Amino acid sequence: MHTITGIQKEKSSAKQYRIYVDGDDVLSIHEDVLVKFGLHKGMIVQPDQLMEWAREDEYMKVRRAAFQYLKVRARSVHEVRVYLTRNEWDPEICERVIAECIEWGYLDDEAFAKAWVAERRKRKGLGKIRLRQELREKGISLENIEKILIDIDEDEERQQAMEIAERRYLRIQDQPWSKIERRIGQYLMRRGYSSNMVYSILYQLRTRKMDGEL
Repeated sequence: MHTITGIQKEKSSAKQYRIYVDGDDVLSIHEDVLVKFGLHKGMIVQPDQLMEWAREDEYMKVRRAAFQYLKVRARSVHEVRVYLTRNEWDPEICERVIAECIEWGYLDDEAFAKAWVAERRKRKGLGKIRLRQELREKGISLENIEKILIDIDEDEERQQAMEIAERRYLRIQDQPWSKIERRIGQYLMRRGYSSNMVYSILYQLRTRKMDGEL
């Protein structure tokens, strides 16, 4: 049998408390854990209860960290997992928190991927190849990636690529055509457009230039 002989608020944290058992400082826990288990001075405790409190405190730390991370912007499951494991918390507790975030709707890889694609196409004008690469880096499953990218209309993507090429052309139009063609082609490739689409757009630009339309 052991007894809680003191509970003292930590100066460094308004909601963190030191727990003293038989006169020894044995544990630091959050106020929520203190309240949940009804800890108080004079309480009789067993060694396994100390482990339970410590584990619950870590769980709450992980959950708070996850919510704070998700508060900044939407994340993929993979991103949250990487972020939590960097802190060297118990992997089992991290997975528990991730599962809860999925269950409560805070994590949804398909919804995240749809929003990511929409935003990256709008702000950066990215093509499917680059979008696929970025989604894989975010840990999105191949199934979800293909489900989302299949909805991108090829003609719409081609039009987007052409608009990017035209804007790029205006910036470098005084250079020799061979250099213009190379730079626009490389730029479109980096943006994630297929080689076939890039060659087609360059051909159209060359034809328009020869016809005096550019």
